[in-house]
Amino acid sequence: RPEGGNDDAFGAIPVATDAPMGVVDENAKIKEFEAKFAAEMAKKEEAERAKAQELKDEAEQWLDSWHDKKTDEKVEKAATNRKEEAEGLEMREELLKAATEDNPYKRVYDLIGAKDKADEEDTARMYGLVV
Repeated sequence: RPEGGNDDAFGAIPVATDAPMGVVDENAKIKEFEAKFAAEMAKKEEAERAKAQELKDEAEQWLDSWHDKKTDEKVEKAATNRKEEAEGLEMREELLKAATEDNPYKRVYDLIGAKDKADEEDTARMYGLVV
């Protein structure tokens, strides 16, 4: 029996209530790692979000400029079409006037290029007959 009247055989051994010196608390290290990892992930997520927003803004600007360019092209094409239509109507009126005043076959003669080919011996007579 131990001295002092204690009936407990293990009473002399001290009981550790906290972690012994030199031993690291694993839960504290895990929590520290998790907190550090969560902070890094939040930082990366914010960087990704910022990059995505930057790309989105850049794409919107490009799309706006593309729409502006297409609108300008459309307006320019419409103006060109109106000009060509006016020229076509003017030419049509001139052709109708020329057909009523002059020989109607003169236009055919001009279209087949008889002026350029009138000097050739083989077809000169044929072109001469057209007029």
